[in-house]
Amino acid sequence: LLNSFAKALRSARKKEGSMFFERPEVSFSYSKEHLPLNVSLKPVLESNILIEEFMLLANKTVASHISKKTNPFFPFIYRVHDLPDFEKISSLKTLLSCFNIPFSFSKKNLSFSLNKLLYSIKNTSQERLLETVILRSMSKAVYSPKNIGHFGLSFPFYTHFTSPIRRYSDLLVHRLVFAFLSKRSDLETAELKRLCFHLSEKELLATKAERSSIKYMMSLFLSSKIGSVFKGVISGVTD
Repeated sequence: LLNSFAKALRSARKKEGSMFFERPEVSFSYSKEHLPLNVSLKPVLESNILIEEFMLLANKTVASHISKKTNPFFPFIYRVHDLPDFEKISSLKTLLSCFNIPFSFSKKNLSFSLNKLLYSIKNTSQERLLETVILRSMSKAVYSPKNIGHFGLSFPFYTHFTSPIRRYSDLLVHRLVFAFLSKRSDLETAELKRLCFHLSEKELLATKAERSSIKYMMSLFLSSKIGSVFKGVISGVTD
């Protein structure tokens, strides 16, 4: 029953313009000496999607409830995602023309246009390259006391209230919800701004650490393959 609801929620999100990047996570298997023996992509299971949809629903519901039930001065943490960099979107259009892939967009229909593009390149030889370029044109989602909505999800209100991992932002939001229900506010807006900046900064550091650890393990894994030949994907060109 929950899975049928999750599928309906996902379908509704797609109709609203929510973006879907299917980027599987990298997984390593290790020897007794903790050296990487093999590298693979984690499969995305229906259970993963089920959890994701209800996590999104919980986050959206909490943010919507707080926003609609209070005046805009109630201090709250939103997870916001600005519009993409339009200069990068124009560069993407130029790149697509090299592959004879049509792409037209406006600010109003951009998320729908990008989703349509992602669907059209699925299972093509250009998929990996173009998906990377599309991802790089996106703005970075951050924490903010000022709500501007979430472009990638097409949600007018969004926060980080719950997650399969326990983040500090979730705990702060729990405290703010409790304060809201108790009809009191413990945080000044200036302090909340500082906390949001701190959370966004630390999230960026955590992401860099995660990527660095994967690159390190990849290098360690490939160090035993010196002399071997592999196919690669060019993801960008610089001067």
